[in-house]
Amino acid sequence: MLSVTNSFMKKLLLYVLIVSTTLVVIAQKNPCNPQGLPYIKVPGDTTVTLQSGTTLTFNRCEFFDLRDCMEIIEINDSADLRREGLNMYDKEGNILVTCGMIKIDFNKCGKKCLDVPVKIRVKVRFPDCSGVTDEIPALYFNDGTGWEKPKNTPARLTGSANDRYLELETRCGVFINCDIPKKGRKIKFIAPKGNKIKELRLGINCPLYYYDEKPIEPQRKVKVKMLCTASERVMVQSVQISSSDNVTGTPSTKLSELKHGNRRVNCKEPKFFGKLFGWLSPSKGNFRKKYYLPD
Repeated sequence: MLSVTNSFMKKLLLYVLIVSTTLVVIAQKNPCNPQGLPYIKVPGDTTVTLQSGTTLTFNRCEFFDLRDCMEIIEINDSADLRREGLNMYDKEGNILVTCGMIKIDFNKCGKKCLDVPVKIRVKVRFPDCSGVTDEIPALYFNDGTGWEKPKNTPARLTGSANDRYLELETRCGVFINCDIPKKGRKIKFIAPKGNKIKELRLGINCPLYYYDEKPIEPQRKVKVKMLCTASERVMVQSVQISSSDNVTGTPSTKLSELKHGNRRVNCKEPKFFGKLFGWLSPSKGNFRKKYYLPD
């Protein structure tokens, strides 16, 4: 009888140990322990603060379950823009100067949208070189077809003049861009004789700007609308195809170091009489009307 009791006690202790260990593992896996409740019914939240000062506030349990598969990326330079396949134009062809750009993506989690909206406070920050610190920015979204202002996701501007935020809520993965449209002018790039431009890349990190032009058919001359800035800030790279179908890539080069024509382009919008009689005096500007690419 005593041996039976001891055996029973050993099994009981082993069962209690297994249950306790299982409960600890479950608690570590999901400390919220919603027990089948939808996330919206479970209180609490988690705030993630990005390097720029932008904050994202998630439902605590939903964030804990998705934190290892969701992507939250700040886009800070032209290399980031290129990697994400983005440029700095809106759908109307206006050049944008960003004050903060974020990618939020849940595709690796097997879903496009959250159950509970994430609250986003985008820190409004312009590089000193952009000269737009005092202008009021707007929020743009990109669904893969270009930047545009959201119609159904309004954002409100909060904070003081030196510490401003654009606030909004969203459930689904998005590219978010805090921007101001700026003026630009078209300039022409010309490949060496016998070559044609297959791809042309322009990039500026301050202020952030990136454009990737891929003509339907390679062309010797390609026009691009360029953000008004100092030419030494602009980096140019091209992929060219020769008459013998050899494809070559040129190294990244400062725009100011390329051979160019004599005519200048003034990025500021000329007044009426400036347009009418501009031919009487040589124009002044940061850009030349034509640039010649190396082979």
